[in-house]
Amino acid sequence: MSYYILDQKYPRLLKRDLVLAARAAALAITAEVGRTEGETIKQLGLYKAIFPFLGSEVILESDRSEIWISLIAQAMRSNC
Repeated sequence: MSYYILDQKYPRLLKRDLVLAARAAALAITAEVGRTEGETIKQLGLYKAIFPFLGSEVILESDRSEIWISLIAQAMRSNC
């Protein structure tokens, strides 16, 4: 049900509130990774990095899924 709602309502949310849409996308991806990689995450644990970015302190907690690396690689292949 949640996939259907996200599919139907997300384009409208994206037009109305870009920040909220970005947060919703990040939470949806995080939930999906938790469902598909939960055991691996439990075994390996999270790792945390704190660094300055544009005048703010940013905290990155990786679930070790490396999902962003995969997405970046796909984007780079499609642009070649």
